[in-house]
Amino acid sequence: MLLYKLQKKEGLSNSEQILADFILENTLRVCNMSSREISAEAYVSSATVVRFAKKMGFESFEQFKRQLYAEWVSNGNKYTSIDADFPFDADTPYETIFDRIAELEKKAIQETRELIKYDKWELLINDIANCKSIDIYGEGVSYEITDCFISNMNRLGYNIFMEKDSARQKYRSTNLFPDHFNLFLSYSGESAFSLSIAKMFHKHKLKSLSITSEIPNQLMYQTTYHLSIARMEGRITTGGISTMCSTISFIFLLDLIYACVFQKKYESNRQHIHENIALAEEFRLSGK
Repeated sequence: MLLYKLQKKEGLSNSEQILADFILENTLRVCNMSSREISAEAYVSSATVVRFAKKMGFESFEQFKRQLYAEWVSNGNKYTSIDADFPFDADTPYETIFDRIAELEKKAIQETRELIKYDKWELLINDIANCKSIDIYGEGVSYEITDCFISNMNRLGYNIFMEKDSARQKYRSTNLFPDHFNLFLSYSGESAFSLSIAKMFHKHKLKSLSITSEIPNQLMYQTTYHLSIARMEGRITTGGISTMCSTISFIFLLDLIYACVFQKKYESNRQHIHENIALAEEFRLSGK
């Protein structure tokens, strides 16, 4: 196992041992970092990072990160002893179910926060805050995940579009609106449907964000920005009871985006909401 090799440090030079320690202390972050970013934080050269991956038996650094992430997921008991796929059984008391679900969702939010790369966050928020409309694309992702985000952004005056039919999503994407921001939600980041649209947007240099669970994946390389969700479940497609942790992670990221967009024009957005509330109250009193 890769994690075992990193812990043993057999045959590693001093700089490689430093790098191994850095990876073990920041495993989840490393899965979402470039070799240059790692070299800057671990105080080793980029070449050392690439050579290190090959020394560990991998053809590329990306392959190294994929295995590192896979082992991090399979060793989830380092973070919680609760099985995210089956957190309770037929005999579990209600009080225990309450505690376990609360713990899992708390861990999902913590993990999601750790995965955020702040170097492009300001650019992402600026692009969303300054767009005319937001188009959301997804296949197999619960549409209820986006309901609160859409409602919140509507309150700020943004037009949000999410067609529930994949054919209509495909048709809408062909408009290639230059002043729209495009948001992709995908558990795996490997959906052929989302990839086909994202590649078209990438070709025409349209701004987009992908939110996915796997690192790395094809979709993240076709969008302007990328955010990762926690994927504590291991059986999303093979029989876990739910995708509660992944869903919480999606919602948390969308809430962060809304909060930061709100902050960009805090006073005017706050005033806009107050005016909407006053107008709604006026309609209520008038009976219209």
